[in-house]
Amino acid sequence: MLELEEGVLDTLVIVSNKGLHAVPQEYAVGEIYFASEGEIDCNDVSGANEFIDSAIIRLKDKLLERRWKRVILIPFGHVVLNMAIKMAVFRTLWIETEDVFYFGYNRYGMLQRDTKKILASNQLG
Repeated sequence: MLELEEGVLDTLVIVSNKGLHAVPQEYAVGEIYFASEGEIDCNDVSGANEFIDSAIIRLKDKLLERRWKRVILIPFGHVVLNMAIKMAVFRTLWIETEDVFYFGYNRYGMLQRDTKKILASNQLG
């Protein structure tokens, strides 16, 4: 039987949009969930909203499947979709996502932020 690293079973890795890029393997440290696939209908507001709503409704069901302690977001696709996913995670679980950040030239890093702490401190990092 394959041994899993501690924390893998309670970590959800959300890939915003399937098929745009390969998932960096160093960040595939939990259950992988693809929030959407394909392109957002950018012809009008209604089509874009429908695409995003569909993605976050399915995501809500996934988020409520179990008690996730950690959620990693790999933000592929349109920025508005990624913002909606981050908001849905926070509003459902009351935790912030950890975000994989692309620095260019096939280099990635993990942003782990505590927005509430930063806002409360009223100081720049």
